[in-house]
Amino acid sequence: MKTLLIDNYDSYTHILGQYLWEVNGEQPITVRNDSLSLAEIKDLEIDSIVLSPGPGRPERRADFGVCMEVIDALPETPILGVCLGHQGLAARFGGRVRHAPRVAHGKIAEIEHDGTGLFEGVPSPFKAVRYHSLLVDDGDLPADIEITARTRGDGLVMALKIKGRPFYGVQFHPESIGTEHGRKILSNFRDIAAQVARSRRAPAAGAGADLDGRGRGRVRHVRLPWVDPERAFAGLFADAPYTFWLDSSAPGADGRFSFMGSAAEALESRGEHLTRRRAAGPEAAHAPAGATGSPFAALRQELARGAVAPSGLPVPFTGGLVGYLGYELKEHLGFGATAHGARALPDSTMMIARHILAFDHVERAVYACASGADEPPLPPAPSAEVWLDEIAARLRDLPELAEPTLAPVPEGFADRLAVAQHLSRREHLDAVASILADIRDGETYEVCLTNEFRVQTSLSPFALYRVLRRVNPAPFSAFLKLPAGAVLSSSPERFLAVDRARRVRSEPIKGTRPKGATAEETLALRRELAESEKDRSELLMITDLVRNDLSRVCAVGSIDVEQLLRVTEHATLLQLSSVVTGALRDGKGALDALEACFPGGSITGAPKHRTIAILDQLERRARGVYTGAIGYLAFEGTLDMNIAIRTLVADRDGLSFGSGGAVVAESSPEAEYDEVLVKSYPLLRAVYLAELAEGSGSMPEPGPRPARASRG
Repeated sequence: MKTLLIDNYDSYTHILGQYLWEVNGEQPITVRNDSLSLAEIKDLEIDSIVLSPGPGRPERRADFGVCMEVIDALPETPILGVCLGHQGLAARFGGRVRHAPRVAHGKIAEIEHDGTGLFEGVPSPFKAVRYHSLLVDDGDLPADIEITARTRGDGLVMALKIKGRPFYGVQFHPESIGTEHGRKILSNFRDIAAQVARSRRAPAAGAGADLDGRGRGRVRHVRLPWVDPERAFAGLFADAPYTFWLDSSAPGADGRFSFMGSAAEALESRGEHLTRRRAAGPEAAHAPAGATGSPFAALRQELARGAVAPSGLPVPFTGGLVGYLGYELKEHLGFGATAHGARALPDSTMMIARHILAFDHVERAVYACASGADEPPLPPAPSAEVWLDEIAARLRDLPELAEPTLAPVPEGFADRLAVAQHLSRREHLDAVASILADIRDGETYEVCLTNEFRVQTSLSPFALYRVLRRVNPAPFSAFLKLPAGAVLSSSPERFLAVDRARRVRSEPIKGTRPKGATAEETLALRRELAESEKDRSELLMITDLVRNDLSRVCAVGSIDVEQLLRVTEHATLLQLSSVVTGALRDGKGALDALEACFPGGSITGAPKHRTIAILDQLERRARGVYTGAIGYLAFEGTLDMNIAIRTLVADRDGLSFGSGGAVVAESSPEAEYDEVLVKSYPLLRAVYLAELAEGSGSMPEPGPRPARASRG
């Protein structure tokens, strides 16, 4: 079954494509709605067409592209329209598309149907997920349009058929994790299309390999006795120009390992300009040989150069590229450039780390790992054998590191800091109101609006990080020291991980509450968060978006939601999250997965392309490191990166951090602004504590939190 899937720039198209691949036994041809002409589509000689969901209105060519022409020109080819595609079919045959009585994004509804066509063998009613603010008006419908399904209770149009043509539409999303019988509905469309298909073709050839030549080098290692990671970093690496500490400061299921080291070289990018910098000696102010203007191409080349054979070690990272990929790298992935100027730090910095220390918090052991080919190292880096001997000796002789004395923090501490916001309260409220209007008009489903805070301080970044990891420990924390500044992250969110078995994992977070003053209050807040319709809708939308992104690189049928809507507890906050997994298909590697998913959907919203454009207009700044990703790409082919939230950046302009929240149809401007403040408190508290410690020689203990802001 040769199916053409026309993508209306939606963030669920590729998971829909995975479902079609499963039921058809052949990967669909997926094209953007403006990438092929009608003549080129006709030349494909396809058996069926699926018109994807998407933002906007079907009457606008800018939103619906070539889809209306396809409907007109191919009357005998079976067509299935989903959401926007469904509305387009109705509009083409004389129906009217209007605002729904209530915006339904990530909402589950019971669907009643007539049991024919798409719904043959599907129970009635069944549950389906809706993502729409517009729908087909059933008043004065043309005779050519037949309604085949409605919502139970209020009777809203959920499916239709065009009489005399093999054209079908569904308003709900059959590909959503929350929709029952989605594959059955698509199987029924396959069977309908099989009856009228005019030609079939063999599946397309698979993609090329992610990296050539893996295994050229090898990993040497020694297992050493346990030492405190903070003491090790302070004594070994804190003063080097390029240093990193991927710090599981809240060890647990997600935080078994920490990694640290220094690097002799780093790859930096600013827009199209790539630079390979050395920690000592002359700088090479040009792109790495063979790389294009894309930093992802440079990363791919460097990983190929450093590829090593599997080490067999229990630690997932033995050397590779470590650092951050800033949010503005989105422009290299087709999301458009941010037109608000550059940040002080580069768009991305990835250190080339051939020598690392890995700390196993479960086994209480340290692994010193040196990876690379059997060739002389770049000065001033020592050879692998020399480094392993030296690091073992230095770990045995670490200087003592004083443990700070802790004391309480007063209420209202944030008011004592010199803090400035990029968007004022009024501007933030207006931006939320603008987003709500866009949601009502069908331009987007969910928008993750952020603000930026700047704090006047002269604190040492490492001294501040020592405080941050105590007051807000998190499994995906990090400290990066760079010549131009530092990055201090206490992120609770895993963006993406790929293990040696080529299994992919993403853990999106949506919905935030401050923890209660007592265990009983925290338990009540956990229940409230788990039952919140707004937060559940937010997370469901992003979970489906992650499934969609992974569908671009994962094997058909391998994507699974291992945990949906779980409440996770952190040092100061409660959050709602999901766990999405998959298996990379042949010819795809960790970097392909990163490119398919970046930037993370939990910090953009959905659909991703239209929503990012809205954010660029409303936020009026480059985000920089914030909401990018921090972590590693390993020479062994693994990957683990966080979403760079709860992250401080120190640069020549001072200290800054971002804070934000997802705006959905149920949002109120005041509640969204309050959520931004709630998320900012752990970082502001760390700054306050560090300043107090620097002035008094002691580090106060985290005490009562600021009064809890209203939730949104």
